[in-house]
Amino acid sequence: MLSLFARLAVVGAQGVRPKIEKAKRNLLAGVIAGFCVLVAIVSVIVAAWIFLAEVVGAGWAGLIIAAAAVVIAAITLAIAALINHREERRRIRLQTATMAATSPLSMGVVGSLPSMLKVNPVVGVLAVGALSYLFARSRLDRS
Repeated sequence: MLSLFARLAVVGAQGVRPKIEKAKRNLLAGVIAGFCVLVAIVSVIVAAWIFLAEVVGAGWAGLIIAAAAVVIAAITLAIAALINHREERRRIRLQTATMAATSPLSMGVVGSLPSMLKVNPVVGVLAVGALSYLFARSRLDRS
């Protein structure tokens, strides 16, 4: 019995090693690419400073580049905050929808719909209409 588990473990682990090797390669490639991008960004900043230094002077060139960096950072932070806010609102909507869908009242009514439709289709259609109205009304109240 122990050898069966050992064999199963070996068979299961065979697919893991290539994935680990791929992850290592991707990590190394990402680090090298990130370093190259960082060098390129620094080179662009230095070239811009040298160009601006000839036009407006060294001090003003430094201030202009620093101001540009601050503006870019502020825009990046604003975009990240907007994305985080949208994601939080989406998460809250999904959470409230899940709670509403799994509430005992709605589960009881929704669970009894098939039997309602078999017994009296008109009552079933009315129940579906009432549930749709309540869900639509609750969504309008939240927004």
